[in-house]
Amino acid sequence: INVDASRQDEQKEDILKELEFVTPGAWNTDDRRMPMWGESNEVTTLTSTTKFPTVQMFRSVARIHVVLSDDLITANDYELMTVAVHNHNKYGLAVPYAANYSTVSRSVASPSVTDQSTWRDAGPMYHPIPSETGKFVRTIYLSEYDNGFFSSEEHKMCLTVRLSYQGGTAKWYKIPLVDSNTLTQLDILRNHRYVVTIKNVVGEGYPSATEAFEGSIKLSADVIPWDEN
Repeated sequence: INVDASRQDEQKEDILKELEFVTPGAWNTDDRRMPMWGESNEVTTLTSTTKFPTVQMFRSVARIHVVLSDDLITANDYELMTVAVHNHNKYGLAVPYAANYSTVSRSVASPSVTDQSTWRDAGPMYHPIPSETGKFVRTIYLSEYDNGFFSSEEHKMCLTVRLSYQGGTAKWYKIPLVDSNTLTQLDILRNHRYVVTIKNVVGEGYPSATEAFEGSIKLSADVIPWDEN
């Protein structure tokens, strides 16, 4: 942002809202840099001996891990092949709203989204499993998403996963993003990690991600949020 003299009377937060990034599809962790934000205390005097404070950086996106439980791998011979994200935001803000960020705990309690209704992309956005790790760990990065903004389930962020059993035809299963401890719908927050552990398959899956998203839940999974401040 080029903030010249003509904008000197504007509020700092209004200018920071212009620092957007684009998330059109699955994040390429090999080639794309991660948006970060940090802010030091104000430096009022500059001299030859001025020491600038350390700036602690804060990740501007959320991260989702999806793994199979050990029991599901060893006892039932399931293989996790693909994760799809339904309903994500095409854009994100590099800097959280001041009202949403605690300078004491260095954490956010609510998503900072300029326009949730127009930023939403229904998807699905597909993430193939990384061949070098065989796990969805440090792979899925997303802009913040305000699930509470929507009353309809069809607009809330949700995952579907493609599983293969003993090398057979892979099927799709739905995983709502509901906190396993509090049983509440989760918003997707920056600098948070959401660990999804698939525990058990309780019914036959669907042929496609869209059908799974629109269908009923056929597996059990734990969804645990972690604040990475």
